[in-house]
Amino acid sequence: MDLPTTVTVGAKRTMEYVVSCLSLFNRGVEELDLVSVGDCISKAAEVYRILSSGFGITLTGADIGPLKSCESILTHSSFHLRYSGPAGELADPQPAHFIENRFVSFPVYQLLLDNLLATQEQIVIGASQGRSLLRVTLSPGGFSCRGGEDLDVMIEGTRQEERKKTPRDLVTEALYRTGFLLSERWREIAGKLGQYDDVVLGLDTNILYTCVITQQLLDSLVFTCHSNTSPNWILLVVPSTVMHELEQAANSRGEKGELSAIGRMGYRALQEILELDQAKDIRGVSLLITGETNPVLDTRVELRGLRDDIKRTAPGIRFSPKGSFGDTLIRDQFKGFLRQLSFHKGAFFLTGDKSNSALGQAEGLHSLYIPPANGNRSITSGADLSAPYIRFEEQNLQMSLPIGKLIYELAVQFESIVLSWNGNSIEVRCDSRGDSLEHWLQRELIIHASDVRKLLAHYQPAAKVSLQQTDALWKRENKLAMTW
Repeated sequence: MDLPTTVTVGAKRTMEYVVSCLSLFNRGVEELDLVSVGDCISKAAEVYRILSSGFGITLTGADIGPLKSCESILTHSSFHLRYSGPAGELADPQPAHFIENRFVSFPVYQLLLDNLLATQEQIVIGASQGRSLLRVTLSPGGFSCRGGEDLDVMIEGTRQEERKKTPRDLVTEALYRTGFLLSERWREIAGKLGQYDDVVLGLDTNILYTCVITQQLLDSLVFTCHSNTSPNWILLVVPSTVMHELEQAANSRGEKGELSAIGRMGYRALQEILELDQAKDIRGVSLLITGETNPVLDTRVELRGLRDDIKRTAPGIRFSPKGSFGDTLIRDQFKGFLRQLSFHKGAFFLTGDKSNSALGQAEGLHSLYIPPANGNRSITSGADLSAPYIRFEEQNLQMSLPIGKLIYELAVQFESIVLSWNGNSIEVRCDSRGDSLEHWLQRELIIHASDVRKLLAHYQPAAKVSLQQTDALWKRENKLAMTW
């Protein structure tokens, strides 16, 4: 099978593209093209700088020119990189640190799992009770996904908040947060925002749960807007009522103190906020929390808990649907902020709730409804689905997506997943106790020492990239890229 030789640099975190390049070099690629457009050309140059200083990767050439699409003409660049590292087995001893430490960093499990996929060509991802959820297959574009046999079989024993969703719904949510599935309004939203130099965006809670900003919106602005018209400054406004809802979610735990499904989503949303607020490599974006939390919200939370207790003891009693008081406060706090700012041109309210969007529009807000994953690209058990392409007249650029990112989001979604190949299996878990938000910011996962050894047994014979060196680079660059 032909190996991919291109990494497309968009608006995501810089080290994500660094790790994607290292994964390709680790597979045996000697030369690759680091492709970028518009404002992300400087980010591609930064990726090369990190690869050069950390691994001695050399630049053999560079091209720059226009790239035409039906919407715009973008400046396009391509850096040609060459890897001249070891060609065979690594001289490094087995990294004991990755065996002794429960939490494994993102670049380490990315390299281990990408190497496993490259050698085995298929990995089956399952949840509890041996359910097959997803089949990940090696492909010329990196990897493709196909739904497993149990994608529509309800998982027994899941918590109350998960029982209303099928495994297909949960997998789709994870793929959406990964950027593997895109909203059907991906280009349309970017076109509307791209008409303004400066943009103010009020965020609903669901926008943070689905990680729309980091995984979809910023990339859509890069790849679909002309560099002269796309926003050069974006202010993200998070109403304090949204923070209150996230706090309630993050405090949602089971009887043994583990995070519930809602609790894990709360932590994932907090990760999204901190990245947007503190990451220096997410450029042109600022985040502000505004408004005061209404004390009535705490009373409503207590009443909701009482209502749930009554439902458990008296299941025959009916209750009205979820109230809209929180949504009203969210819109009011954003409108209050806009009045203080006297900024209305280029101000939008983003939500994944149709009703909230319609009510905001009726109240005079410029609401933008961002629906979930594109129905035309839904995951099925009948066909492989690859990472999305960005279509241009001369060239189609495939979005770079490391497999470790997919594994991370699935682990967050299900708390624990099982990866199987050729009669072997390992378990991967997220920080299900919420021990530290740092584990979430660094995308660390829990892998048992015996399972790490299984992955190392596959990695050592053919790998080219040192895990210790990559891990040290990841921690150093991430520390430099965050404003603490």
